[in-house]
Amino acid sequence: MKKTVFLLLIFLVFTNCAGDENAEKPKDQIEDQVQKAYNKMFKSYAEGTDDFFEYYEDDFVRVESDGSIHTGIDQPKKDWNRFLKTHKVELLNYEEDPKMVIGSDQVVTIGKFKELFIEKKSQDTTRNTGVYISSWRKQPDGKWKISMDTFHAGL
Repeated sequence: MKKTVFLLLIFLVFTNCAGDENAEKPKDQIEDQVQKAYNKMFKSYAEGTDDFFEYYEDDFVRVESDGSIHTGIDQPKKDWNRFLKTHKVELLNYEEDPKMVIGSDQVVTIGKFKELFIEKKSQDTTRNTGVYISSWRKQPDGKWKISMDTFHAGL
């Protein structure tokens, strides 16, 4: 009887340890998936088009630097396209390996960026340095999209 209890205890310890290993695997997979989406989003942004909005939920929430809150993708996309009519964007760099807070279906990314806005007529430039914080949510199709973001520039 003692042998049986001892063997059962060893079995439970091994299965619990194996379970812990497996629990870490999804976290690593989530981190990898979000990091890939994050980098694709920034590369798309660097192209100077509005294609990067495909990485946003339609009803995403943006908290502006002044504290105002906007919901939805339509107005930011219109504003961005209006801006692109008069400016070019050059992404100088961004933090390709952002800090992450990982949950099972939500991930918060925090990373730095440097960009240059070039006025098309005058060629005047504005250098913009800041921090970008975004919350990514897993979609029913398995893709990760931004559900909320904020950025603080001029840092």
